[in-house]
Amino acid sequence: GKGAAAIELTADGDRLHATTIWQHTRMKNKLSSSVLRDGFVYGLDEGILACVEAATGRVAWKNGRYGHGQILLAGDRLLITTETGELALVHATPERFEELARVPGIEGRTWNVPALENGILLVRNAREMAAFDVR
Repeated sequence: GKGAAAIELTADGDRLHATTIWQHTRMKNKLSSSVLRDGFVYGLDEGILACVEAATGRVAWKNGRYGHGQILLAGDRLLITTETGELALVHATPERFEELARVPGIEGRTWNVPALENGILLVRNAREMAAFDVR
């Protein structure tokens, strides 16, 4: 329930000082980490995809229900595995939420972080694993 914060670290000789730039509860990741692209943070706030300006904490938009899935950044796209195993492709832009595609992936609760290598997306959960050619 703490949400997110941006903290600036500054060096003073051999010491570091931390200053909180912003803090709010409008980006509450649970089982996933957010990603940063062009000054904007994309993450699953209680299972809903949100876009937050990194410098100010301003919420640009919040839309799309993915549960407690996982996010990968690939160029200007977000590859999302939903908590139920679906795969979604979302345009990573602060202007608006734009889901480009959503397809069945694997069955069952999926909390594992996917991997992407040479255009092959690997997803898994406790029961199965699959590879998708996303080139």
